[in-house]
Amino acid sequence: MYLQWPLSSPQGALQRQRIWAFEIDPQRNAVLVDFYTLRDPARWRDAQLRPKTALREITRQDLIPYPPVCRLPFRRHADVFIGEIPPVCRIISQQTRTDMTIRARIVIARDQIWYEEGGVRADGSVVFRVPASGGYQFRRRER
Repeated sequence: MYLQWPLSSPQGALQRQRIWAFEIDPQRNAVLVDFYTLRDPARWRDAQLRPKTALREITRQDLIPYPPVCRLPFRRHADVFIGEIPPVCRIISQQTRTDMTIRARIVIARDQIWYEEGGVRADGSVVFRVPASGGYQFRRRER
C-alpha cells in the first residue's frame, strides 16, 4: 500500500511517503506490516493517481526498509484492525539523521485509516509528531 502525506492540503508540499507491505502470520494470529521509505520521494509523488503504472514500477532498490524489529503486528478488534509499533523500534531519520525510537498507532477500518506517529530521542525529547496533535484520518479514494 502506498501512502502520501501532503502538508496542509492535498496540493501542499510533500511531507512523507510510505510503502506498507502486509504479511499474514498464522502462528501469531496477526497481520504483520513492514514499512519502507522511498529513496527518491519526488519520483513517486502522487503515485496514487497512477496505481496501474507508477506503483507497479517500484522495486526493492527504490525502498529503504525499517529494521525488522519495527514490524507492526495488527490484530482484529470487532470490525477494525489495530496495530502498534513495538517499543524497541529504533531508526535513523532519513531527513534529520537523528537516532530515535518510533512510536505509532494505526487503526484500519473498511474505508478508513487512523494514524498517529512520533519519534523520540533516547533522552525523551520529541523529534517529530504527526500530526502535531490528535491523529490523521485517511479515507479511501473514490475510483
